[in-house]
Amino acid sequence: MGPSGRATVLERHSRASGFVFVLVLVAAWELVARAIEGFAFFLPPFSTILIALGKMTRSGEIPLHSLETLGRLFLGYACGILVAVPLGTVIGYSRPLYHVSEPTLEFLRPAPAIAIMPIAFLFFGLDVRMKVFVIAWGAFWPILLNAVDGVRSIDSILFETARIYGYRGRGMLGRIVLPAALPYTMAGLRLGLTISLILAIFVEIFTSGSGLGFLIVEYRAAIRIPEVYASILMVALLGYLLNAGFVAVEDRVIRWYRQSHETG
Repeated sequence: MGPSGRATVLERHSRASGFVFVLVLVAAWELVARAIEGFAFFLPPFSTILIALGKMTRSGEIPLHSLETLGRLFLGYACGILVAVPLGTVIGYSRPLYHVSEPTLEFLRPAPAIAIMPIAFLFFGLDVRMKVFVIAWGAFWPILLNAVDGVRSIDSILFETARIYGYRGRGMLGRIVLPAALPYTMAGLRLGLTISLILAIFVEIFTSGSGLGFLIVEYRAAIRIPEVYASILMVALLGYLLNAGFVAVEDRVIRWYRQSHETG
């Protein structure tokens, strides 16, 4: 068995161990919730939460509100990508533009995305544009910064070789810069997707009449604790599925990059 085969086996064992650990935690949760009197009010048994999730799914409540959340998430995420990737590539490629924009980027980098919410409210009110803008703003920064870092990390020898073969301007950006910076950009896209989900739930908790965040608030107000946890569990499942889907796409997109590093 070669190194790549051994790595695959180890990866599978690690995943299996991770699932076993989750099952142990769930079993401990169930036992503690049933063993300690009054504890179940604050943390219901996991089986009770699953029953509540099943009822909410069969009634159509969970699918409907999940689609609302995903719709806002993907719209904001797509807007962030459409602006951040081209802008980050240009900033990273142009040294003068990078030096001009660097102070602004460093100033805005640490600002939490939720801090933009009051400003978005002033411009857009409470409609869907505000929610999409907040999500897009949060996704924008990790994607932009990773795109910039990806372009700036490209070896100068690659640029010199490309110029020898006649690449200039758009040809250089499209055929050389974007593919070489892709691993960094994909890392930014993955982080941006996670932030988009967090912000989608956040804006729904505070402003929305629909979505999983809205369900959490509504059931909390009604003191229906199993339904609150069921809604939170659905958010966690969405996060897991979105990340798994992204990893599958990423593996196909940058397989050449990983193979080159394994053989190198």
